[in-house]
Amino acid sequence: MMQDAQTLLLRAMRTTGDPMPGLRAAHSEAWASATFAGARHRFELEPASPGHADAFAVRLTRADYRLPGHLVADIVVAARTETTQGIALTIEALTVEDG
Repeated sequence: MMQDAQTLLLRAMRTTGDPMPGLRAAHSEAWASATFAGARHRFELEPASPGHADAFAVRLTRADYRLPGHLVADIVVAARTETTQGIALTIEALTVEDG
């Protein structure tokens, strides 16, 4: 189910209103607490212009994600790195299984 959550979250991130910068790398791993099961996700995005990266980051953290069978418990911009090509973002998220 972890892979499904990653695919669903990436699809949802791509529809936040601002085009998502290109995906450089994606990693997910199983996560569980005493009461929940889910996955931690890390997405590294290709550099984009500062305006584009910042607009995407703002909408990303304000979006209301609806993932079938999963809830987005947390999503943050973990890193904003300036490169010669623009601003690269690292996104971290936690999804939990719903149901």
